[in-house]
Amino acid sequence: MPLVEKPQLLFNQSSLPTDRETFIKKEECYFTVMLCGSSGTGKTTFCNNLFSSLVKSPKSVDNFSKVHKQKEVHIEKTKAIIKEDDFRLNLTVLDTVGFGDFINNKDCWDVITDYLDDQHEKYLLHDQQSLRLQRKDSRVHLCLYFIKPVPYGMLPLDVVAMNKLSKHVNVIPVIAKADSLTKPELDSLKGKINKILQAQNITLFFPSAIYSADEIAKDLSQACPFAIVASKEAVNDENEGKIGRKYPWGTSEIENEDHCDFSKLKNLIINNHMLELIQSTEKVIYERYRQEQLINRKNGIPKLKKAHYERLNEEKARIQKKVEEKSVELENTFKEREEKLAVVRDDLNNELAEYHDKVRILETQLDALRNYKGKNQKK
Repeated sequence: MPLVEKPQLLFNQSSLPTDRETFIKKEECYFTVMLCGSSGTGKTTFCNNLFSSLVKSPKSVDNFSKVHKQKEVHIEKTKAIIKEDDFRLNLTVLDTVGFGDFINNKDCWDVITDYLDDQHEKYLLHDQQSLRLQRKDSRVHLCLYFIKPVPYGMLPLDVVAMNKLSKHVNVIPVIAKADSLTKPELDSLKGKINKILQAQNITLFFPSAIYSADEIAKDLSQACPFAIVASKEAVNDENEGKIGRKYPWGTSEIENEDHCDFSKLKNLIINNHMLELIQSTEKVIYERYRQEQLINRKNGIPKLKKAHYERLNEEKARIQKKVEEKSVELENTFKEREEKLAVVRDDLNNELAEYHDKVRILETQLDALRNYKGKNQKK
């Protein structure tokens, strides 16, 4: 199906439990998905394929160069409203622009984790208010982490970043540009990635059988990491109307499960487990964040941001430097006084020694005088 600019129907309302369907129809639903990965992995095209709409516009070469000249990671937000019957979905797509694109990518995930915590913090502060009006849920419910198809599995950056992000959001790894690999190569790559994820104890989101049949949930779990192919063009000839990529040796359809796992991933996110992603964010990730914050700080006090910590560290360093300078100054003063006291002490000791010498001389003279007087009395 070719992409259109107007969002189309995408949410499977029948997948909702009956006791939640009426409630969700009355309330607006907020769903936020983050696309994390380096540039060139097909995040924008995949997003438009996933929602069958032109949600994100492709970047031009000029915009791409302008953004990457800044040499820093920032979050790019795109919003869309999607309706199906009486259901209204407020969709937010976040793109991590600049992530993993530079020579030095140290701590490039901090911008993302800080953003995720900020959204939890906004939700927490609203919970603590006495009058809680209708709130907008800006928490991130899903992070799709795009892995480059490298033969050795995963880059060290991907391992560290996924480990950090999995503590703040539901993470699902996807293998970008899976059509660049043969079937045996893809199976081997999936095995290597799963071994790395298990060895590093990285927590991922796996669908449960509560929201879908056991076989479907098991099939979706076994497909992780999902191998995807993205395209914005329809293949011609017999397959006209189907999106995919055409090569001299054949075609690759994105919705054909023999070619990639795009359909499985779409069923997981949209058709079957969107509600589970939202509830997992609410009951597991946000609840863990809320408990940690309420234990470590008093109720109603906002969380200090990284900039505040930097100012506090600067103030601490300034005070510490001032204390050290004052300590050195006092130590020098004490040394000078000690030296002066030592001089006075030496002078007093010398003077006392002179007095002792004089006393000994006088005692000697007195003894001599007494002896002389005693001799005269005997005569």
